[in-house]
Amino acid sequence: MHWYSAIISFVYLLLAINANVVERFEGTRISVGVRNHQQQAKTVNEPPVPTENVKLVEGDIAVPSTSEMRNMVLSARKWPGGVIPIEFEPGWYTQDEQNKIINAMLKISEQTNDCIKFVWRENNPTWLRIFPGTGCWSYFGKIYDRGAQDLSLRKDWNYNCVDQGTVIHEIGHALGLAHEQTRPDRDNYIQIQWNNIEDSQRFNFDRYAASEVNLFNHGYDYGSVMHYAQDAFSKNGKPTMIPTYPGWESWVAQMGHASELSANDVDKIKKHYGCA
Repeated sequence: MHWYSAIISFVYLLLAINANVVERFEGTRISVGVRNHQQQAKTVNEPPVPTENVKLVEGDIAVPSTSEMRNMVLSARKWPGGVIPIEFEPGWYTQDEQNKIINAMLKISEQTNDCIKFVWRENNPTWLRIFPGTGCWSYFGKIYDRGAQDLSLRKDWNYNCVDQGTVIHEIGHALGLAHEQTRPDRDNYIQIQWNNIEDSQRFNFDRYAASEVNLFNHGYDYGSVMHYAQDAFSKNGKPTMIPTYPGWESWVAQMGHASELSANDVDKIKKHYGCA
């Protein structure tokens, strides 16, 4: 009987291991007016939260190293079931600031018909930690199997990262969306004004190769929430990107000013997460 008990125990062990292989995120859906884990609202101006040592590329995408960026974009790991557990760093956002961030998340859920859902962290093994780091930035896709994945949304006299368009843009990266102006075919739609770009920021205008990014069969989208503004990284206030497509004058006002996902953005997310 000892050998029989040993076999049964081994089978249960295998089943337990297998159950942990596939992540199944679940939890309480987020809502405005509720502070996760009953956190206290910020009442004074504290010093900034210490950030981890990250390198930013393209202005707002955090990567362990620049060489890993293209691998991250190519793989664009998904959040299981389109469910993203979140947690706000305790004590750093006012109730109003947190509500703005939550409303932006709810907008994503609304636009994607709940293909993407946000829940409180609770017992989930991986989550987005929303905190006021050095500016507005996010990692690309889901990068960790366990622990917190940082997403920085700062709000002070230098940054306003809690407006709806910015929040959706940064979460777009966490979902796996790349910048529109880095598409392999971008030179057919915008002309990069290299002489107007800050010398140290020219690398932010590198293009991806066709084999490095999934366009999901969509054409160039000036109105994408993932598109930068016309004067991004300008050293002299002049445009760094000029639309070249017919009717370009109307596109200038759209570039970098979207407050929600475009129709193309929505379709890309749905296709990436298997909801289309």
